[in-house]
Amino acid sequence: RQTVTLPFNKNKPVSFYDNFIIISEKEKLSILSSHCTHLGCRISKFENGKLICPCHGSEYDLDGNPLKGPAYKPLVKMPATISDDGQTIQITN
Repeated sequence: RQTVTLPFNKNKPVSFYDNFIIISEKEKLSILSSHCTHLGCRISKFENGKLICPCHGSEYDLDGNPLKGPAYKPLVKMPATISDDGQTIQITN
């Protein structure tokens, strides 16, 4: 197991960090793998409320569920905790 610490901005709804996508909506926080479940391309685009894979156009909602193929499996969710000061997030993968 490895823990990664990243900056956290609760005012930014979607943040991309290398292998992770941080989704911060209202009071909900989720961390998704940025690797598309089709062929593993890195997702780095958020448009019209959807996460979009640049390789083959798969689209996901902010819960990681596929909306448009070729991907048909959801993005992997990662366990995470926010630091006491709210400035960083620790992700365990």
